[in-house]
Amino acid sequence: KKLILPSTLSSVTIGDRKNNIEAIEIDGDNDVFYVEDGVLFKDNTLVWYPIEKTSTSYTVPDDVKSIGDYAFYGINRLERVVLPEGLTTIGTRAFSYDNRLNECNIPSSLTSIGDYAFSDEYWENYACQLVFDNNILTLPEGLKSTSHTSSQILG
Repeated sequence: KKLILPSTLSSVTIGDRKNNIEAIEIDGDNDVFYVEDGVLFKDNTLVWYPIEKTSTSYTVPDDVKSIGDYAFYGINRLERVVLPEGLTTIGTRAFSYDNRLNECNIPSSLTSIGDYAFSDEYWENYACQLVFDNNILTLPEGLKSTSHTSSQILG
């Protein structure tokens, strides 16, 4: 099941997604957005990963600097995400409600993690297990903003 976006599209707001989309396409040339492997991007931002994409693992392209708000929200099949070195921002609720996601790296280039980026509705369960090295999570030295994320990660 595909979502085909018009070539005239200039803005997308991603929020709570209840759909069965497996891939995204753009009908014609678009000056604002582009699609790679069924995933929507704008400039160096991953905007929208389809909720029912069949892959269990995804490697974010090396040129991506930002994961947009709600970009991976509610993904049902994804178990592993590889984030590139050079990524600086993870948006609000970017990985929230990703029930099967259990592996996600934190690149040293990360400077900002948005509100509830990895939480589910109960907040004591996290979509992405971010515990490394004897239950110690080391956040990147350059991290400048964590918002509500610190309390999420640390419990």
